[in-house]
Amino acid sequence: MTLTAHGRVLPLLVALCTFSSVRADPRRPRSDWRATPPPPGPERPAPTPRIERIDLPNGLALLLHERHDLPYVVIDAVLPAGHSAQPAGKDGLAAFTVEMLQSGTARRDALQLADDLATLGAHLDATVDADAARVGLGALKATLPEALALLAEVVVHPALREGDLSRARVRQQSEILERSDDPARVLRDVLAAVAFGERHPYGVPPLGTKESLEKLTRDDVVAFHAARYRPTGAALVLVGDLNAAEARALVEKSAFGSSWPRTAAPPILVPPAAKQPGGIVLVDRPAAAQTQVGFALPTVAPDHPDHIALLLANACLGATFSSRLNLNLREAHGYTYGAGTWIAERRGPSGWFGGAAVRSDVTFPSLGELKNELRRLVAEPPTEDEVALAREQLIHSVTGAFETQRDAARAIGDLFVLGLPLDHYRRFALALAALTPEKVQRAIATHFHPEEATILLVGDRQAIEPALRIQHRDPLGRVLP
Repeated sequence: MTLTAHGRVLPLLVALCTFSSVRADPRRPRSDWRATPPPPGPERPAPTPRIERIDLPNGLALLLHERHDLPYVVIDAVLPAGHSAQPAGKDGLAAFTVEMLQSGTARRDALQLADDLATLGAHLDATVDADAARVGLGALKATLPEALALLAEVVVHPALREGDLSRARVRQQSEILERSDDPARVLRDVLAAVAFGERHPYGVPPLGTKESLEKLTRDDVVAFHAARYRPTGAALVLVGDLNAAEARALVEKSAFGSSWPRTAAPPILVPPAAKQPGGIVLVDRPAAAQTQVGFALPTVAPDHPDHIALLLANACLGATFSSRLNLNLREAHGYTYGAGTWIAERRGPSGWFGGAAVRSDVTFPSLGELKNELRRLVAEPPTEDEVALAREQLIHSVTGAFETQRDAARAIGDLFVLGLPLDHYRRFALALAALTPEKVQRAIATHFHPEEATILLVGDRQAIEPALRIQHRDPLGRVLP
C-alpha cells in the first residue's frame, strides 16, 4: 500500500490525533472561567401582538396582524362549521365538507386548482375541529390578489360535484383507518367521548365512521355548506406584509367581498357535557407492547374567570417537562418517555385530559402513580416555586404562538372561535402575573375533582386485566375464567 492513495488523508489523521492528545493531556493548565456558565441575559417582556379588526358590510370580520419583515401573507378563512355544527346523525359531515372543498371550484376542477395554486407558490391548508372549519393559504405579497381570489373561490363557490364524492369519501375513510391505528390518537378521541358523552357534539368521532360516511350524500354536503359557510359570524385572518387599507381593498375585490351576500349561519347550541362514567375504561389493542394510560375530567370554558388559574395548575401537573406527572412517570420510575396533561379549550364545555404511553408490564403501577398525582394536586397544591416557573413558561408560550405567520394565524383564529377579546394575550400576561398559589389552590379546589375522573387504558387486554386484578363473575357470584 503506497502513501499516494492516502496522501491527503494521512496529514489530517495525524493532526487530529495530535490535537486529541493535547486536549487530553492532564498537565495542561485548566481555564477556570470555563467552570462558570455565563449568566442569562436581561429579562425581556413577552410580546403582546396587535390585532386589528375590520368589519365588512356583509358581516365578515377581517382580523389583521401586520408583520413587515417578509413580503409574505398568510390568510385563514375561519367559519362556524366544526363538528359541533353537524346535524344529528351526520357524523363526519364537517370534515367531509372540508375534504370536498379541495376537489375543485365552480370554475376549476381539482387538477386545475392544484396547478393554479402551484403557479402562485401557494398551498391550500384545510382543517376542521370541534368549533370551526379553517381554509387558508400563504402567498407572496406580489401574488396575493390572485391567491386570495383562489381561496375565496374555494370557500364561497366550491363545485361539490357528485363525481368527486367517492374519491373524497375514500380519502376520509383511509384517514379514519390511519387514525384508528395510532394509539395516541385513539386515546384522545376516546377521552373526548368519555369526557363529553359519545353522542355529544364534542365527543363524536371527529372524522365520523366508515358507516356514517357511506350514508352521506352530495345533498348533505351542499346543505351543510349553504348553512354554515356564510360571511356573518365568519372571519378572515390575515398575517403579514399589508396594512388595514390594503387588506380591506384586497378582500372587497375578491369573492369574500360585497358579492358574498350578508347572511349568518344558524347559532350553534352546544349542550353541557354528559356525566362521566367514571372508573376504568379499556380499549383493547391485542399484542400491543405499550399501554396508553389517560384520564378525563370536564372543566370550565376559556371565558371563565378561573380558566387561567387552571391553565397554570395544569402546567404544574403535566404540561411541561418539569411538571409533576412527567417527573414521576419518566424521571422517577422510567415507565415512559414522556407524560403530559392538557386542557382542550372549546367554546362550550372544555375537557382536562392527560396521558402517557407506558410499557404494558408497568400498566398497573403507572395507573397508580397517575391517580396519586391527580389526588396530590388537591392535597398538595402548587408551591410558590412551581407557580413562578409555570407562570414564566405560560407567559413565554405567547412568543411561540406567534413565532411564524402560520402560528400567528392559528392563534388569532382561536381567539375568534373561542369568543375571546383580541387583546387576550395582554390580559393573559397580566392575569398570570396576579396569580398567587392561594388563588390557584382555590381554583383547583373548586373545579378539579380527581375522584370523578374517568381512567382510560388503550392496550392489550390480556396483558392489562390480570395486572389490574379485574375479577369477572357470573350472576350467581361464581368466578369466571
